[in-house]
Amino acid sequence: MNTALVGQISHSLLSLDHLVHLDLSMNYLNGSSSHIPEFLSSLANLRYLNLSGIPFSGRVPPDLANLSKLQYLDFSGIPFSGRVPPHLGNLSKLQYLDLSEGQLMYSTDISWLAGLPLLEYLSMSGVNLSTIVDWPDVVNLIPSLKVLSLSYCSLLNANQSLPRINLTNLERLDLSENKFDHPMASSWLWNLTGLQYLILRGTDLYGPVPDALGDMTSLQVLDLSISQNMGMMTAILKKLCNLTVLDLSLCNLYGNLKELIERMPQCPSNKLQKLYLGYNNITGIMPCQMAHLTSLAVLDIHGNHLTGAIPPGVGQLANLTVLDLSENKLSGHVPAEIGMLANLTVLHLGFNELNGDITQKHFARLTKLKILDLSRNSLKIRVSSEWLPPFSLEGANLPYCQIGPLFPAWLQFQVNIQWVDISSTGLVDKLPDWFSTTFSKTTYLDISHNQINGRLPKNIELMSLQYFFLSSNELTGQIPSLPRNLSMLDLSLNSLSGNLPAKFGTPYLGALNLFSNHITGGLSGSICELQMLFFLDLGNNLFEGELPRCFPAIPSFLLLSNNNFSGDFPPFLQSSMQLYFLDLSRNKFSGKLPQWIGGLVGLRFLQLSKNMFSGNIPTSLTNLTRLHRLNVASNRLSGAIPWDLSSLTAMTGKHVKDSRIDSFPYGGYVRMYICLMKSENTSLRSPRGENYITMSEFLKW
Repeated sequence: MNTALVGQISHSLLSLDHLVHLDLSMNYLNGSSSHIPEFLSSLANLRYLNLSGIPFSGRVPPDLANLSKLQYLDFSGIPFSGRVPPHLGNLSKLQYLDLSEGQLMYSTDISWLAGLPLLEYLSMSGVNLSTIVDWPDVVNLIPSLKVLSLSYCSLLNANQSLPRINLTNLERLDLSENKFDHPMASSWLWNLTGLQYLILRGTDLYGPVPDALGDMTSLQVLDLSISQNMGMMTAILKKLCNLTVLDLSLCNLYGNLKELIERMPQCPSNKLQKLYLGYNNITGIMPCQMAHLTSLAVLDIHGNHLTGAIPPGVGQLANLTVLDLSENKLSGHVPAEIGMLANLTVLHLGFNELNGDITQKHFARLTKLKILDLSRNSLKIRVSSEWLPPFSLEGANLPYCQIGPLFPAWLQFQVNIQWVDISSTGLVDKLPDWFSTTFSKTTYLDISHNQINGRLPKNIELMSLQYFFLSSNELTGQIPSLPRNLSMLDLSLNSLSGNLPAKFGTPYLGALNLFSNHITGGLSGSICELQMLFFLDLGNNLFEGELPRCFPAIPSFLLLSNNNFSGDFPPFLQSSMQLYFLDLSRNKFSGKLPQWIGGLVGLRFLQLSKNMFSGNIPTSLTNLTRLHRLNVASNRLSGAIPWDLSSLTAMTGKHVKDSRIDSFPYGGYVRMYICLMKSENTSLRSPRGENYITMSEFLKW
C-alpha cells in the first residue's frame, strides 16, 4: 500500500554535508508556508533533487542556482495528463478532487538556471511560466541538458529566433499542454536534430508539419496530438528509421490514408510500433498491403472517414495488439484473416457500416483478446452453441449486433469480464442459470432493448455490478435484493410487479429508473437509505400513499408521474437548490402550492398537472428564472394568474440551447412552453379580467 509523508522538509537536512541524492517526491511535505524551502539551496553537494508531486505554491526560489553540481532537478507540480500520484489513493473519504487549476508554483525569471552548468534533467511541469518570453534563450545556455519537461507551464510561444542551437545533447523534450497558437513550421524546435522524444501534445500549434521533420532521424517518439488544423501531411517520414511511436490524433489532419501510409518510415528494419491517427479527417480506403508497417503493435485510425472494406491484408500485421478502426464508414464483411492476429488484445470495429456474419474463424487464434467492440454495425455472430472461445474477455461491446435469439452460451466462459453491452441484440430468452456466477466480476452490464423475459435472479445481490441496465424488456416478478455496489439501475419499461424491496442495501445508488412497470405499494422507509440518489423515476406504476418524510438526499431529477401518490406538495423539497426536474403529474396530490416553491431556483421542468392542488398560483413562481416548462393544468387552482410570470424568459416557446440541459438525461434541446389552462382550472383568470386566454396571448404579456 502506498503511503505519503506529511509535514514539512526539515532543516536538519543541512547537517548532511555530503548529501548528493535527495528524493522527496509524491509526499505532502509542503509545510505551513507551502513554499519550496530556500535552505535547500545550501545543500551544495547535491547532484539529484526530486521534489515532484509535492503541492508547493508560490515563487520558485532562484537561490537553487547555488546547487551548481546538480545534474537532476525536478519540482514539477501534480501531474495533469491522467497520471494521478499514487498517494492520492489514500484519500478514501475524498468526495471531490479538482486538479484542473493546479499551477500552484510560478516563476517570472528562470535566468538562474544558467548557473547549473552540469544539469542533464530538468522538469518544471505545472509551474506557471506565462510571463517568461525568453525561456528558449535560457535553456539554450545549458548545453548539458538531455531531458527537458515544461508541460502545463502556460508558455505562450515557441517561435523565438535562436541563431545558434546549443542543445546538442537534448534527447527528450516535453512541451505538451502549453498554448503556443502559432504556425508549427515557425518553431525553432525542428532544428533539434538529435532529439529522440518530442512531445507537443495539446500545444495549439497549427499548420502543416515542416519538411525538416523528415531529417530528425534520431526520433523515437513523436507526439503532435491535439493540434489545430494540421491540414495535409506533406513531410516525408521515410527516413525516420528509429521512430517507434507516432501520435497524430486529433490534429484535424486530412488527406488520403493510402498516401499518408506511404509517407511512413520505410526502412530495412522498421521500428514503428504505435501509430495513432484517431479523430481526424482522413479519407479513402485502407491499403491492401502495409508491408513496411509489419512491426506495428498499435494501429488506431478511429474517428475518421474511411470507406470501403477492411482488407484481408490486415491479417499480416502479426504484431498487432490493438486495432481500432471504429467510428468510420467502413462497409462490407469483416475478413476472417483478423482471426490470425494471435497477439491482438483490443479489437474496436464499432460504429461502422459493416455487415455479414462473424464466425468462429474470426476468433481462431485470438487467445489474448481482452476487449471486443463490434457495436453499431449490422453484424450477426454465428457460432456453435458448444463453442469454447479461445479468449477470456474483460470487455464486450456488442450493441446492435445480432447475437440472439438465445442468450449466447459462449459468454458463460467469460468469467473475468468486467464490462458487457449486449443491448439491442435480438435476445428472446430468459436470463440463464449461470448469469450471476459468470458475471460476478462485471461492473457494467447493459442488456436493454431486448425481449428478456422471466424473473431477475434471486442471487444478483452477490454480484459486483455498479451499472445495470435492463430497460425495455419483458421482465416480470418482484425486484430482488440488489448488488451492494450499484450506482445506476435502469429497469424501466418492463412488467415488474409487487412492492419495492424491504431493504435496498445499495448505499451508493445514484440513479434509479423504474418507469413504466406494475410496481405497487407505498414508498417505505427503505427509500431513505439511498443518500446518494440524484435521479429517481418511478413514473407510470401503481404506487400509492404519501411520500415518506425521511426521503433521501433530494435528487436533481424526481419523476413520480402517473401513480396514486397523495398528500401535500412534498415538504422535503423546501430549499432544494439542486432540483432540476420535478414531475408529480397524474397523481392525487392536494392542498395548496407552497410559497417557498419559488426558492427552488434550479428548476427547469415543473410538471404538476392532473392532481388536486387548490388555491392560488404562488407569486413566487416568478423567481424560477431558469424554468423551461411549467404545467399546472387539470387541478383545482383559483385566483389570478401572477402577472410577472411573463418575466420567465426561458419559456419562450423556442428551442433554446442550455449547456447544462445538454448533460441531463432528457437531452439537449427541450421544447419550452407553459400550460396553465384546462377545464379543471376554471377559476383561473387573467390579470386583465378575462375568463380565458390562449397560450399565445399569455406569452405576449
